[in-house]
Order: sequence, then C-alpha cells, then structure tokens
Amino acid sequence: MKKFDLADLRRRRKAKADALQEAAAAIGEAEETEGDAATVAAAVEAAEAAFALAESEHASAVKAVKRAEKVEAAQMAAAESGDDAGGVVITGGNVPAVAADPKAGEQMIGMIVHAMGNTGGSRAAAIGSLQSQGLDQPAAVLQQSVDSAGGILFKGNQSDTIIKALRARAVVRQSGARTAPMPAGELRHSKQGSRATAGYGTEIATTHLGDMSFGSIDQSFKKLSSRIPVSNSLLQRPAVDMASFVSGELFDAMALREDLAFIRGDGSDGSPVGLKGWALAGHVQSSVAATATAVDLAIRKATARVVDANVAMMAGVWLMRGATKEFLAGLRDANGNLLYPSIDAAGTLRGYKIMTTSQIPNNLGAGGDETEIYFGDANEMVIGEARNYSLAISDAAAFRDENGDLQSAFDKDMTVFRAVAEHDFAPMHSEAIAVINGKGWAL
Repeated sequence: MKKFDLADLRRRRKAKADALQEAAAAIGEAEETEGDAATVAAAVEAAEAAFALAESEHASAVKAVKRAEKVEAAQMAAAESGDDAGGVVITGGNVPAVAADPKAGEQMIGMIVHAMGNTGGSRAAAIGSLQSQGLDQPAAVLQQSVDSAGGILFKGNQSDTIIKALRARAVVRQSGARTAPMPAGELRHSKQGSRATAGYGTEIATTHLGDMSFGSIDQSFKKLSSRIPVSNSLLQRPAVDMASFVSGELFDAMALREDLAFIRGDGSDGSPVGLKGWALAGHVQSSVAATATAVDLAIRKATARVVDANVAMMAGVWLMRGATKEFLAGLRDANGNLLYPSIDAAGTLRGYKIMTTSQIPNNLGAGGDETEIYFGDANEMVIGEARNYSLAISDAAAFRDENGDLQSAFDKDMTVFRAVAEHDFAPMHSEAIAVINGKGWAL
C-alpha cells in the first residue's frame, strides 16, 4: 500500500472534495435531462450512485488527514523538551530536541507566509484561503497568532515551530546550544565565578570552608530582521508548491545571519556578542602557521585550555569553514601518515564533532589568508529566546537588492516579507570557549 505524507493526503482530500462537488452538480443536470421518465430516472439514479461513491471517498480522505495530523501532533509533542514551569528553565543539552521532520514545520510556516502574501497581509483572508485549499493545520496555527502592525505575531508555543526550523539550518543551534525563554525580553542567570575548595584536617581542627563566588550574565533580546522580496507572479502559484521556496528563503537568511552573530558578533549595532567576543584572552591563539607541528600543537592547546578549566564537555564541538576541515583532513606528519584520520572516518577531531559554516571568514589577517577555528562545549552556550516571531507583508515597501541599490516593491511588482526574531547569546562560562586564528589553514 502506498504511503502518503500529510501534504499528499491534504491534496487528495481537496481533490475528493472537488469530485464531490462535481457529482452533486451532475445530479442536478440529470434531473433536467430531456426525455421520457424512465431515461431521466436512470440518469438520476446513476448520478446519485456516483455522488454516494464520491461522498464515501471524500469521507475516507478526511479521516486519513485527521489521522495523519494526530500522528504529526503526537510526534512533535514527543520531541518537546517540556513546558516552562516557573522561573528560568533551560532546555536542550548535548542532544537538542528536534521534531522528527523539521521540514514539516518549515513548510507549514511557508504556507502561512504564502497565504498572507496572496491576501495583502489580511490574517482573516489568509485563514480562509488556507482552509479552502484543505490546509487546516496552517490555518489553525494562523488563527492562534496575534495581529501585529502590518502582519502577525507568533508567540509562545507557536514560535517553537520556527525555532525548530532554524535549528535545522543554524550551525550554533545544531551544535547543541541550550535555549532559555526570555518572556519579558530579558534574562539574568548566575554563573559560578570560582569553584568550591575543600581540605583535610584533624578531628578538632577548624573546618576548611568551601567558598564559591558567583557572578551574573544578563541577556536582553536583540532583534534579527530579515527581508525577502518575492515576485507576485510566483505568489500566484499554489501554496503547497510555493511553501518550501518561501520558507527556505526566509529561514536561510535568518539562520546565516544568526550564525554570524552567535559566532563572531561584537555587540555593535544591536547584535549579540558571539563566541569570539566571549572568549578569554588566554584562550585565543593568533596567526598559527599551517605546518603539521604548529597545527597539532594549537589544536591540543585549544582542547587543553577548555578541558583544564573543568568544563564538563557534555557537547564538545569544533566550528570551522568547510575548506579548513578539508585542510585538516589532508594534513600529514613527517612520515606521510594522516594526522587526523578521524575527520574523514567519523567527522570528528580529537574525539569531538566538527560542524562547518561559511559564516566564519577565510580572509582575515594582514595577508588576508587567516581563518578562525572555534572549540568549546555547546552545552555551556545559552540562546535566550523571547519566543516572539513577527511577520509583516507589504507590496509597497522599499528594499535593497544584492548590489545595495534601493528598489520599490510596487514598481517591481513584488511583495516584501519581513520576519523579526528576538534573542540573545551568552556562555554560562567563558572558559568553555577557545579560538584559533590559523594562517593558511585552507585548501
């Protein structure tokens, strides 16, 4: 028996609904057939039989969609890490909670974006459009959203679908960084400044007290805005066909910019401070040569600096460019042996997984040939989420093209989508980060 996904089942339900409508119209046509009573009765009987069959098939299609929606809802609920239960609850860890198929949630958001664009940003009209196409689940999500200036606002649990879609594309989120809600737009969590001490003594000697010092890390939301112009002619295509395109453009833009901020952000222009900005001076190595000896020493130093700081290493990870990974994979010692065979064999370096991103530049340094390699415990990294995602639509807004030139959406017959996310980034302990500036570490 052929297995249909949810989108297929919804399209099948819509087709059966259309067939039911045609069968109903056929009964009316049969009743108006000219001829003797027996001929008319036979035509009506045949039309009614066709209607009964179409009605039965439509009912089966409706049941199939409802079953699939219940299964999808159950799978998404099973992937959740738990409801917030007062105070600050940090979710995630070394294995981030991800829905079985994050593409499903991404496509659903794409359908909503498409419907909003096709109806001029009208939430009510978009809901009606989705329902008319048999897309009940995105219509229900849109019904639960909040009207916002020029668009809609996804809050609370609704925003989790967007977070999951971003996690599937953004390297820092994929690495295992935790997430913490910032319901009021800001979050303060404590960090341990120095560890407890202990000592031995005789029975009557003074007890050595363990003193720990504590500091705090404040996070307040930073706004990430993404604008995507889409041709109005493309928006006229069916929602199912356009969903992946629209959502893909939206989430790609947000994920890439988010990774750049979470890795190299310096806090300027309202952006978060990233890994580079949080790294301690003693954990940064500069202009390391591309020789096997220098590379191996730098990598060992990076891991040692973090591990010796008593970091738990629950989710150790390397972040680098793809070209840097290939450079390290092909590096050989004086005897011609691969220095790091585990890179090709298991995608790891010194036992820790490697993740690649183009958001780490390869043209740094005076000679323009340096790049950065990051090492740390992703379990120590916290993404503060305001859990508010707003979407605005305009066919009259101005936008800048790839050349930086200002363009008019109205003149270009385009619709501009603007998505705004609110979040921040900070490590629980800065000691959990090490950075290497490698000179010539590329192919």
